[in-house]
Amino acid sequence: MSRLNPNDLTIAKTFCRGKFYNNKWGRKKISYALKTKEISPSDIEIGFSEINEADYLSTLALLIEKKKKGFKNLEPFVLKKKLYAYAVSKGYEPALVLSLID
Repeated sequence: MSRLNPNDLTIAKTFCRGKFYNNKWGRKKISYALKTKEISPSDIEIGFSEINEADYLSTLALLIEKKKKGFKNLEPFVLKKKLYAYAVSKGYEPALVLSLID
C-alpha cells in the first residue's frame, strides 16, 4: 500500500517525540492528536518508537510524584482519585497509571 502523504511518517515521529519529551503527554493523547491530523494508525505506531519505554515510565512516575507533593492532608482514596484523573488527562494509559499509584 502506498502512502497518501510521504511526510506523514516524519510528522508522526517528530510529533510523538516532541509532545512526549517537551510536553510530557502520554500515548493516548498523542495518538488522538495525530488522528485529528489524519495520520494513519500504522504511522502513529511507528512514531511511538521514538519514545523510549524507560523514559515513558519514569516520566509518568515523576509527574505523579510532583503532583502528589501539591496535595496535602488528603485521604488516600481522594489522593489516588486526583492523581489518576491528572495522569489520565495527560494521556497516559489507565492501567499503567493505576499500577503506579497503588
